[in-house]
Amino acid sequence: MTPEAERVLEVFWSRGIRAGEWLHPDDFGDAIVWDRGFVRDEPVRQALRFLCDEGYMIERPDAFELTASGEREAYGTTESVLSAARSGDYRVLLVALRDRLATTIDDGALPSDLAALTRLLFDVCRELERLDAGDSLVVSAASQAWDPSIV
Repeated sequence: MTPEAERVLEVFWSRGIRAGEWLHPDDFGDAIVWDRGFVRDEPVRQALRFLCDEGYMIERPDAFELTASGEREAYGTTESVLSAARSGDYRVLLVALRDRLATTIDDGALPSDLAALTRLLFDVCRELERLDAGDSLVVSAASQAWDPSIV
């Protein structure tokens, strides 16, 4: 996440905005500088697109809405892998796994575990990319006809 994206989320945090609440674009102060109705700086424009594309916030006609993912990022809380698994949402589970693996690596994983953890992190990130592109490796069993010859 870019520093510009972090600054935008920090505004939500500093104003006590929670998931589902909105903030008018003019209320972002110098995190978003406007010029004739448009975002002046290209890095900030890209950060806003990233935050919307990644589901951290939703752009409304006259406001930005913070999502649950945005709240977790802004307030420094992440969903546990257990609660993500229980949610039944595959993407939520992958994001929780990605975050847990990255945190474990950052927190000083043992050198003997680092290669395996890094490989797992890359695998989870690839699966997230596939899922977002509509090309996930996961196939619903209900969508497949039973073929006894494959057993």
